[in-house]
Amino acid sequence: MNKEIQENDNSVQILETEEDHRGYALKATFDGETFRKIQGLKLNLKTEDNLLSRMQRMFARDKISYHEYQEIEKVIEITQTTGKHKLNLLTKPMIDQILRKIPEKKRKKMNYVHLGGIQILVKSTFKEGINCPIVINLSDERFINAREGNLGIVEGNLAYTKLLFTYYPKYCISLKDADFNDALSLHFQIKRKDLFKPGNHIMSIYYQALYTVTNSNYGKIYKNKGMIEIDQECSGIARIVEAEVQQAQIPDEYEIQFGKTQEIGSTSNPRLSIEYGRNSIRKTISKGYSIKL
Repeated sequence: MNKEIQENDNSVQILETEEDHRGYALKATFDGETFRKIQGLKLNLKTEDNLLSRMQRMFARDKISYHEYQEIEKVIEITQTTGKHKLNLLTKPMIDQILRKIPEKKRKKMNYVHLGGIQILVKSTFKEGINCPIVINLSDERFINAREGNLGIVEGNLAYTKLLFTYYPKYCISLKDADFNDALSLHFQIKRKDLFKPGNHIMSIYYQALYTVTNSNYGKIYKNKGMIEIDQECSGIARIVEAEVQQAQIPDEYEIQFGKTQEIGSTSNPRLSIEYGRNSIRKTISKGYSIKL
């Protein structure tokens, strides 16, 4: 933990910050005079040198980010194009290689990977003019429900030997995820079964990506792009099937329980948990006491 004592304009601020692989925390202690100034503060976004802006500069958290561009090419055998095989576009070993290049003091603070954009080229290994319909699906297999994990589908044809598209994720992935390797998977299915004999390679998949490893889930990293874009040269032989967007709902039935649960980031046992989908609200206090509402 970093602790800093600052004296400015006859006021004292004690600032404590802590940041590691578990997260980030900041605590600030003011004297009475500073607190009275804060209470009377009027938020004025047009005034750059008010007390709030000075506080924000003093408490500014360092945003750490390291970027790496990668190109990868894989050759695909015909029996791997049935839709039952996948290619993981993001893996923990790939990110570990980036982390090893970062100084240890900063590396231990890294918690996320942002995906700036992934361009994927599918190219056949046969002559032009062969009817070869193909379906390509990007999915996030951390989800229990496969439909909710669907990121988008591209339907096309390799009759002109190639299919090129770009994916912009617009979200980040925690480096601590148990299923990190499955967070961005590429599935592909060729709709014909009478093309190549087993053992022959029908196409290659080449993709290039920009990965950003960072300590924060917040920040303006993303471009204002659509989720998936097909290259103009392939627009006549491919189309996008957008992923389903669900309507947000707030549950009107839930249960509140006071009991032994584990606090995030510590081993202590707070006494509150919430469960949804019940017919009543129930508060349970340890050692058998309960309150029903």
